[in-house]
Amino acid sequence: MRAILSCLAVISTLAAPAEAQSYSGTFTTNNDAGGVVTLVLAQDMAGQITGTLASDGVSYVLNGVLEEGSVLGTVTAEQMGFYFAAEFDAGVLYLTLFEAGANNEPNNDTGQTIVFSRAIAAERKPSSEPVEKPPKPSGQTTTTVGGDVSTGLVIAFGLPRVVAMNAYLSRSLVVEAVDQATALSGAGMMGQVTNTGTLSPGYGGGFQYSPQPSDRLIVNLGPQQTHEFFVRQAQGNIQARTATEWMMSPHVLQYFHRLQGQVEAELSAQFNGTQFQVQVQGWYMQSGTRYDLNLSATGHTSGSSGYDGQDAQTQYDLTGSISGGGFEVEVHERHSSTMASATSLRLLPSQRGSASRFNGVLNNVLRIGGDEYRFQNVQVQTDQRNRGTATGQAGLTMLEGMVMRSGQPFGRLMSQSGQAFLQTQSGMLPLDMPIAGGTIR
Repeated sequence: MRAILSCLAVISTLAAPAEAQSYSGTFTTNNDAGGVVTLVLAQDMAGQITGTLASDGVSYVLNGVLEEGSVLGTVTAEQMGFYFAAEFDAGVLYLTLFEAGANNEPNNDTGQTIVFSRAIAAERKPSSEPVEKPPKPSGQTTTTVGGDVSTGLVIAFGLPRVVAMNAYLSRSLVVEAVDQATALSGAGMMGQVTNTGTLSPGYGGGFQYSPQPSDRLIVNLGPQQTHEFFVRQAQGNIQARTATEWMMSPHVLQYFHRLQGQVEAELSAQFNGTQFQVQVQGWYMQSGTRYDLNLSATGHTSGSSGYDGQDAQTQYDLTGSISGGGFEVEVHERHSSTMASATSLRLLPSQRGSASRFNGVLNNVLRIGGDEYRFQNVQVQTDQRNRGTATGQAGLTMLEGMVMRSGQPFGRLMSQSGQAFLQTQSGMLPLDMPIAGGTIR
């Protein structure tokens, strides 16, 4: 049970998109002669980075690895070789090249930094397979999708699901943190609960507790990952032996969650054992832009668990609004998910594993510049599988539906090579939204 908080220390970085964007994509800048320098990167699930750097007819090959939000690696071309480091700051990619020193290590004194901007229209390259174009509205001319509209469509497609995912992670984190603080403070031995103080990483991968401050619970998970929780109300199963058991039992939970400069939200949840309602009000930073949130999730969950494994089914409606960046999104989504796992010790390690599937139906409405873009019964499906000790597989497996502009067909949604696109008469718009550790599709 104590391992849950350590796991959340990793996955809770999803709440910090501005600091850990996906490095996959195409980036450009200009050199001193006015020529275009193009950087193409691809990031896999294990954090391996590959790519090319092209300038003045010369192409370099990049190989690196993602470590704590930055990329470190090598750049090679024929007989030349360099080291490089790359990092995002406020949505801009900084690539620094280093010559090799006497011991074949990066010579920091030779560092030269190049500043790249993401080429949004070329961020995800579709395959060469022919695709069906949406019908051209009568009397409507072909127009280029503006940058603000492109951003609005990406937000309308992905941000509601990012918020829903982070709301669940936030609830899991605060419950586990209170459980840890209660145990480490000794309050549990007296039948009391501790929801203030500070939890910080200790020796051996565990956590240590201090009683200050007295008005909130601070959970320090690392650089730029200091969470503050102001617990307003928490009623549930006082006989629960673990935080997970408390979450699965009927409960009422209300608290304020702050991650400095990244998110501030008031969350409330009610769960009677099968049906639940969760509300989120606050703001969230995505790629340097603040978005105000007012969302509600209402649904039900069921399932069973035992020594051999577990299965669960959850369905809920996500409604409300998201506003910021000069536009507003009216949210109407239905989410359903299924999960099954086999963990029995009677199975060989290679036979154990889990599988999950998410299905979403999107009817969100984007309003910007006097226009209205409506996602019309857009179907989204993602799958994830893990087996034994092998690396798991996860990704977008189905995407279809239309976007209407002012009642007329505007574009068709589709997936190519596991990536999300909106095909319009102006071209292909990538819809994958960068978040920490990957993308939301």
